[in-house]
Amino acid sequence: MCRANLPSLVRLFYHEYMHNPEQRAAILKNLQVRKIHVRKHALARVPAAIARHFPHPWAPVSTLVRFFGLFPDPLLSFWLDHPVGHVVITEGQAGYEPGEVVEGRRRLAAVAFIPLSSLVGQGEHPLIYIAHLFDHLLGCDGIPEGKWLSEEGGYLPAWREVGQRIYKQFQLGYAESEAARADPRRYFAEGLVAYWQDRRGLRVQDPGLETIFRTTLFDPNFWRRVYEE
Repeated sequence: MCRANLPSLVRLFYHEYMHNPEQRAAILKNLQVRKIHVRKHALARVPAAIARHFPHPWAPVSTLVRFFGLFPDPLLSFWLDHPVGHVVITEGQAGYEPGEVVEGRRRLAAVAFIPLSSLVGQGEHPLIYIAHLFDHLLGCDGIPEGKWLSEEGGYLPAWREVGQRIYKQFQLGYAESEAARADPRRYFAEGLVAYWQDRRGLRVQDPGLETIFRTTLFDPNFWRRVYEE
């Protein structure tokens, strides 16, 4: 899955939109149209206590997008421009599928399934699933059987270096949960959620991972350096 034109798209983003706040709104709007989907009848299939949080069928999309506040524009632009990588908001199905799936009339690849319950604070944090999507795309360009970023992957040399750093940090065993200490993918996902929820807490618990996130994935200047080389 070669995307030779993607670096040029990211460079275009920097040259034309880096200081344009309207561009972020445009990116978020396009993500909602092209990348985030709500499964048909999902709201009708969940308990009323969950459904009442969403006044119309597309309200879950707006709710999810509110969690994107810390993501830098280049990361969101990378996702938007990638040929794979989708979110499906569901009545209950949860997880990440790196291969192709059929969702209604669509064929989608690299899909994060996020249950409505997670958007109202029940169960897993929704960014767990978004983290898997980023981990996969940055690790191997969305190849179903490829090595994820957290597994020492990296679809470009700069990202491969980041992946190696993340995996070394994982091996130190600083993760809070047993699952994250056993699985680098889970380690990356829980770390990303911790960065979003309590960055100071992550800095105490796992200062190395906080540094990696702050200076790479969440740093617009890192993205600029990678794609201007």
